[in-house]
Amino acid sequence: MRVTKVILKIAFVVLFVGYTFYNYLDYYKETVSVKEVKPIRPGMYDVPLYVVNKDTLPALISDTLRWQDIVFEKGGRGSIKTGDTAYRRIYSRAYFYYKTDTLKQMINISRTAADTGFILSLHYQLPDSNTIRLWGMRKNDSLFIELKRSKRHFQLAEKQFHWLSEYNR
Repeated sequence: MRVTKVILKIAFVVLFVGYTFYNYLDYYKETVSVKEVKPIRPGMYDVPLYVVNKDTLPALISDTLRWQDIVFEKGGRGSIKTGDTAYRRIYSRAYFYYKTDTLKQMINISRTAADTGFILSLHYQLPDSNTIRLWGMRKNDSLFIELKRSKRHFQLAEKQFHWLSEYNR
């Protein structure tokens, strides 16, 4: 009976430590190990032009597939305000990981960092520091998307936040 107790305790500890390590390894693969993606500058971009099959879609709130805005984060992550279910959905945004191929000038968008298949592969062009043009095919539809850097900013991401000093101001 004592031997069984000791074996069960050891098994519990080994499983607990193994499970924790396995979860951290997944987290590491998706966040920490992803290098900085160049030449796309991190930030929020508005989508003034969204063209599907040479038909310009207006920016309507009721349109669930048109991109409203897109955020490129450091480390190859990002999110889009869209209703498209091909992406990983959290609240009202679609989250993705992206990798750029600077030789072919392609941006490959996937659901997770570990995915080898891409949701979307688009050519990109950077006409100036505030504009990104994307074009390519999604399923049987041709896409042309123009992104303009937004003037909106995230104050907490720009400077360190101090609860006490900010409260007293």
